[in-house]
Amino acid sequence: MKNLAIIGGGPIGLYTAIKLAKRGHKVTLFEKRSWPIDKVCGQGIMPSGVDNLINIGMTFTPFNSFTLNSIEYIERNSILRGNLHGPAVGTKRTELSEQLFNIASQNPHITLCPETKIDSINEKEDSYTLTIGPNILEFDFIFACDGLNSWTRKNTGHSKKRIIPSRIGARIHYDIAPWSNSVQVYWSDSIEAYVTPISNKTIEVAFLWFKDSIESGANLKSKLLSHFPLLREKLIEEKSLNDFKGYGPFDEVSSSISHKNLFFLGDAYHFLDGITGEGISLGIKASNIITDNFDNFGIKEKLKINFLYMNYWIWTHLALLMSKSPFTRKIIFFFAKRNKYLFNYILKLNDLNLALLK
Repeated sequence: MKNLAIIGGGPIGLYTAIKLAKRGHKVTLFEKRSWPIDKVCGQGIMPSGVDNLINIGMTFTPFNSFTLNSIEYIERNSILRGNLHGPAVGTKRTELSEQLFNIASQNPHITLCPETKIDSINEKEDSYTLTIGPNILEFDFIFACDGLNSWTRKNTGHSKKRIIPSRIGARIHYDIAPWSNSVQVYWSDSIEAYVTPISNKTIEVAFLWFKDSIESGANLKSKLLSHFPLLREKLIEEKSLNDFKGYGPFDEVSSSISHKNLFFLGDAYHFLDGITGEGISLGIKASNIITDNFDNFGIKEKLKINFLYMNYWIWTHLALLMSKSPFTRKIIFFFAKRNKYLFNYILKLNDLNLALLK
């Protein structure tokens, strides 16, 4: 039995704790906030992520989630629809957090430490120590799951800045019954709006945009919606939950997936952009590889994770090109509408199943 620490109690941190505990290891999870934890993000989970979450005990009902069968890309009056290769779900981030927290808290191998500030992390020959107030705790392995602005990444010298145009995100919820069983992506130049049903009576509207394309500040929500008149017509402002929040930019990543007995997972490792909607599922797939092999992590495991993230890089950059270029969108819409099988297959590749690598 190994003595393991997880830093960060978001979905990937809790999922990783549950997976490690199922292997019989003692796991201590440190989180600076208390559960359930909210986050500004798109709230859809791709089919591979849904399967993995169900396997560890999560349940999805019409009251806490919404089953999604397809993705619709919408620009003006043109709609491109692609079927997903299995059921995806939309669910509120706090609901996902609460369910994972409940599963983890019932496992005797997991110790959850909310509202805990780690003061320092230090590398030893075959272990790491964490300083928390007057206490110095030693662990065989550390799993950093502390998100986009990872404290662990910065304090171990693994933070790397990407030289890219900055992107920003925001979201708001509406108490409106879903009008589609699809995730809807509305396109405008250098900005997208994503409508994700998250229960039978609530939707989330999320936005992603290039920082220099929208002036931030007062009335940001109105500025964003002004780019999407078709969407704005469907929204009833009185039904807004008044929880509009922003997030970003997304320009820091880890220089490596691992260093000795330290691993980086989820957004703490590599977040490029939310435009492909695979963040949770991608983090879960990488977590499966790491939790099954962390004590014998070699080139084979690194190649598998690199393959996942190479796939993520390809589809993310293609989607970002579509966001910036109306001509590219027009060409892709034209050919995808005429070859639905190919478009559905591309959506399947976006949610890559690692079974083909075994």
